[in-house]
Amino acid sequence: MNLQEQNKVRNYLLRRIDQPTLESIIDSSYEFAENEFDQDYSFYDLNHAIAVIIVEDLHIMDHIDLHIEQMYDKLVEYFSNLLKGRTRKLYNRLTNSQQEMKESELTEKCWAGYTQKGMKTMFGKRYPNCVKKTK
Repeated sequence: MNLQEQNKVRNYLLRRIDQPTLESIIDSSYEFAENEFDQDYSFYDLNHAIAVIIVEDLHIMDHIDLHIEQMYDKLVEYFSNLLKGRTRKLYNRLTNSQQEMKESELTEKCWAGYTQKGMKTMFGKRYPNCVKKTK
């Protein structure tokens, strides 16, 4: 999308919605994406999904008219480009926290007198399965 098209889309949005409302919709879309994040998502998938959520929310709230498919595609592309930096930060934070969680699963140790026999899942988290040592 070139600069002229970006300006057209921005002007289209500014005529239909005020800035605080738009920012609120964007923030809620990021919160939703963060809660629903799956480690199989690529950065592109996450960025595109957030842009689609924003456009759909704008449509549901009657701020924009999506009867023209071309406008829908332009809005998704506009938000994808506009929010790349913010989405990259979220993606890095989510993937790093999942990596840290995996590492913490493996580094927890059993108490003295107990030995690890595999892993078990409790409350959605994986823990070492510690059993008492036999003599």
